[in-house]
Amino acid sequence: MVNALMKLFTPPRFLAMPAPGIEISDAFVRALSFSGAPGNLRVAWWEETALPTGAVVGGVISDKKAVIEILKKMRSAHRFSFAHIALPEQQVYLFEMSAPVVSNEETHAAIELRLEEHVPVRSTEAVFDFDMQRANAGAPGVERLFRVAVASRRTSEMYASVCEEAGIAPLSFDSEANAVARAVVGIHDPRAILVAHLSEDDTGLYIVSDGAVRFASTVPLSAEKLASDPAAQEALASEAARVCSFWEAHRDKKSRAIESVVACGRGAAFPRILSALSSTLHITAEPALVWGNAFSLERTVPSLPRDESLRFSVPAGLALRSFIYV
Repeated sequence: MVNALMKLFTPPRFLAMPAPGIEISDAFVRALSFSGAPGNLRVAWWEETALPTGAVVGGVISDKKAVIEILKKMRSAHRFSFAHIALPEQQVYLFEMSAPVVSNEETHAAIELRLEEHVPVRSTEAVFDFDMQRANAGAPGVERLFRVAVASRRTSEMYASVCEEAGIAPLSFDSEANAVARAVVGIHDPRAILVAHLSEDDTGLYIVSDGAVRFASTVPLSAEKLASDPAAQEALASEAARVCSFWEAHRDKKSRAIESVVACGRGAAFPRILSALSSTLHITAEPALVWGNAFSLERTVPSLPRDESLRFSVPAGLALRSFIYV
């Protein structure tokens, strides 16, 4: 069952239906749902519930009962049976590799053979999905670049289990990086953008180019730590500079240099964190617009205040899977 549901990229169209996105972090369970038509959506509902300390640690669910109880209450309050689920950043690996353009089955086998070269998960214990990076497939046998997302089977089964026991059928699983990018980066934006996801647990740094996550790194610095500790702010800015340097050294000729820095998550509401990033990177870091792919602010007034919406970038990006196929 997990293999069938473990789509870390585009869900099949027959699975596409309006459904909320659910993020289970170490500190909170957050959910959000849209209604309406693509390009003119509205936020139907949202909810944030704190988890007991220790219920989830490093993305590993230690207290299934506590998580299931929260999910059950959400399902009952908002009357839904299906959802798009985020897998924790600490438990998902993203990488790129070249492989010949052949059938999906042959490409899957080729990637599986080299999986352990890229991630610390045995291929027999991994669930993975892939997506071609280049728009043009090319002739059969020609090598193309693939994005690969990998999670351990144990992690995916753990998250599937708590959802199912709460009466929720997962339509898809996704990485936090992909969900955030889907929410805060324009679908057709060709630029290379550094996205900083400043959550309560840690900070994710993602390079998004041509609308796709090309590189992801996790820094063990929480929004709370960053808000109050100048040394932590400096450490984050240094790591962000290292990520940008890595991109500059390894990007292909068709990819652009970093042109923009956007931040989301709880920490994006703290100007000092954004200022530290801006001064080190010499690019103005700005709070992300979480609703850019959902609706126009010229036509719709968001029901969530800007600072609050920044905390919902993951569930918003997940919920968008019901309406856009990226």
